[in-house]
This record gives sequence, structure tokens and C-alpha cells, in this order.
Amino acid sequence: MKKFIGVLLKTVVALLTLSIVLVAALVFFGITVNLDFLRGGVETAASRALDREVRIEGPVELEFSNWPALNVSDLKVANVEGGIAPELVRAGFVRMQIGIFPLLRGEINIADIRADEVTLNLESDAGGVPNWVFGKAAEASNASAESAEPVTEQAPEATASAEDPKHIHFTALSQLSLEQIAVNYHDAVLDRSLSFLLEAMLGRAAEGEPIAISLNGKVQDKTYSLALDGGSIEDLFDRDTAWGFKSRGEVFGKQVAGEGNLFLRGEHPEVRLALAASDLDVGAILAALGLVEGMQASLGDVGMDITLTGDSLHEILSESSMAFVVREGRWQVQVPNTEARFEIDKLDGEISVREGNNITMALDGEIEEKPVKLLITGAPLVEYVRNQEELPLSIDAEILQSKLVFDSNIKLPIATTDMTFALKVSTPSIDRLNELLE
Repeated sequence: MKKFIGVLLKTVVALLTLSIVLVAALVFFGITVNLDFLRGGVETAASRALDREVRIEGPVELEFSNWPALNVSDLKVANVEGGIAPELVRAGFVRMQIGIFPLLRGEINIADIRADEVTLNLESDAGGVPNWVFGKAAEASNASAESAEPVTEQAPEATASAEDPKHIHFTALSQLSLEQIAVNYHDAVLDRSLSFLLEAMLGRAAEGEPIAISLNGKVQDKTYSLALDGGSIEDLFDRDTAWGFKSRGEVFGKQVAGEGNLFLRGEHPEVRLALAASDLDVGAILAALGLVEGMQASLGDVGMDITLTGDSLHEILSESSMAFVVREGRWQVQVPNTEARFEIDKLDGEISVREGNNITMALDGEIEEKPVKLLITGAPLVEYVRNQEELPLSIDAEILQSKLVFDSNIKLPIATTDMTFALKVSTPSIDRLNELLE
């Protein structure tokens, strides 16, 4: 019996040693193992986790190293039932490197995430519920959209905290690399769609270090390039404090810089951002958005205070606020239904969009060195995106001690060559009116 036990122990030790040697060799040489035979199990587990059908139509491979990597090709995640596109996500290639030892401590420490040729089909339905919320969170969003009753939170014992050693929580991302990401968004409430291309996005969020992200791409064929630096990932997930960040880059050929805070408390995330830019071509921006045709205007030096909140485009436009301080702007105005033009320069003032209120522009400038005051009032911001037949526009102008009030209803896109105004004039003398019209 002793001899048998001795042989058994030697065999176990030999097999264990051989296994360690084999694993060490796989790690050292970076051997890749085909896991296609596990595809069905991976699809089932992912589908259950997301409560969406997940399909992997390409190879599944595991690359051994000190940070094992999982490579997946042709990944598809189904959209919500009744969604516009069949898939929420289509990815040509996804790679994730994850630390084994941190995972044993209940921490997700990712060395590298890489994704290429990805299409995201995002949408919010008629109730404002987004399609990128999964599982129980999606059920809660649907319930809150259908009822004014507040959603009851889970009992403490059902919700794991980051301090619970049994709870797996995200702690770090050493390297993020995304390339050729096409993003499509549809808002059912507004019946409007938006698309943009994220050509490249690089980032890092090492534990205890500042988060750094750079990205570039196109919106409506207009290029952008931005860099963002913020607090650590621990600060980002702390719902009791604001996550501060700074941004800089180029948007539509103009340099921009700013700083702000992200708040995750409450029902919706909120971003407060202060931006500075110079010589913004307002006409080009509004034309790209399909709002105005043929407008030639520059805002000179601009300071912007922006507060964004909401889960859908409709909510963001309805609940957010923006204020633009203009310095040394200019506006070339074409007289409606004519070829005549005049220029308003040295424009100073503020353009404001308050939550749910009308867009207002209070500006001071000069027309041929004659002081002019303008108060322009439009509709709420959300109405310019909603498909509307006509929108109200009024312009109050003061020049040469005379007051002019223009009222009109306009159609989008606004074309200055085809507009009709009702005009009221108040002037102290007919001579002032003649001088004004010359």
C-alpha cells in the first residue's frame, strides 16, 4: 500500500509540474488557442448577461500571456424588439486583455481593449427609453417611462457594493483603442436621426492615475479632434463627488478649449462645461445642421457655459441650458427677397438657451459705424430639431433713435432670400426714417 501511495503521489506531482510547465510555455511563447468549440457557450452566457441575443460569427481565440487576451471576430448584439436596426452593435474585431490575479481578488483590471470596424445603432423610443440599457436597468427605465411612480430601489442585501470583497468591480483600463466606429442615433420623439464617424479613439485609465482620452472623426463631413484629461477612474465612479475634466482640440477647423464636471448622481448624468473658442463660423455650423441656408456670420471670441442632462436627444434639448458670450462678432445680413446686403460688425452680447425656454440673442453692434441694438427671439431649441412646419421669429432693433420690430414665421432650413416679415417702425422724425432707409 505504501508503495502504491508513493507512486500515486509522484504521478500527481509529475502531472502538476507538467501542467505548470505547459502553462508557462504557453505564456512565454504567447501561444494562441482556438476556442471555436466554446462559441455556443460564450454566446449563451453573453445573451443571458445582456438579456439580448449575442452572436459570434467569426473565430474565437484565447492568447496566453501574463495578461491573457480573448479575440472575437464578427460579433453582433441584437437590438431591442421593434428597433429600427436589427443589431445594436456590430463589431468586425474585438480584443480584450484582462489580468488573472486581479480577477481573483474581485477586480477587473483590463490591460487592453481594442475594437475595429464597429457600428453602433443607438435609439430612444417614444417613451424616451434608450436601447443601450440592458437587463434589469432596462426594465426599470421602461417602468419609469410608463408610470410617474418612482422606481423602487433594490434592498441593500440584493445590491453589492464596491467594498464587498465578493463583488467584482472595474478598477483600471491600461489601454483603449477603437478604430472606425460608425455611430447612428434615432430619437423617436423628435423623429430625427444623427450620424457621426469616430475614426480613432485612444485612452487610458490606470488605477489611481488621471484618465486620458483622445479622439478624432467626422460629423456631417466636418472633422473634429479632441483630447480630454480628467480625474482617476475611482473619482469617476464616486457618485458623491463631481468628476472634473479638461478638454482641448479642433472642431470644424477652429481651436476650442474648456473644462467641466460630470455628475453621476440623480436619475440622469449631468455635464457642466465651460468652453472658449475664436472666430466660429456660425453660418457653416447652422448649414451643416440643416437649420439655415446662406447665412454669413462669425462670433469672434466666444465663451460658452453649457449644462447638459438627459438620456435622449429630446431630453437633452429640452432640459439643458447654454449661454454664449460673444465678442467682436460680425453678421452679413441679406435683405429678404433681394440681393442687397449689409454688415453688422463689432457684435458683443449673449446668446442664451435656457431650459425649455426660447432662444434669445441680445447683441450690440454697428452698421456703417452707427450703433445698433438687436434682440432676436426664436423658439425653444428642441423645436428647431423637431419636424415643424413653421417656427416664430422676432427681431427688435434700435438704430438712429428708431425702433424696428420684425415678426415672422419661418420654415427650416431658414433661407434669407425667401422670408416675409411684418414690420413695425417707431421713429422720432421722418428724417431719421429716411436716413435709416438710405
